[in-house]
Amino acid sequence: DNSWKTIKENLGRAFGEKKAKTYHRPRREQSDVDQAYRDQRKADSDRVDAILDKVKASGYDSLTAEEKQFLFQAGKK
Repeated sequence: DNSWKTIKENLGRAFGEKKAKTYHRPRREQSDVDQAYRDQRKADSDRVDAILDKVKASGYDSLTAEEKQFLFQAGKK
């Protein structure tokens, strides 16, 4: 079966059959909005990690109301 494929490919090349050209989409520039979004996500992630470390060390009841709210909102994302 593989030999027939090879024969067909060789005949195709002999009679001018060409492979389809591959097109590559150019990379788009990173915008300031993209970078700001990634920076905010990183900051939020770091803050969640810090809050979870506090929970691990001192328990959930040691969190402020604002920290609890932030953790709740982060969990919904």
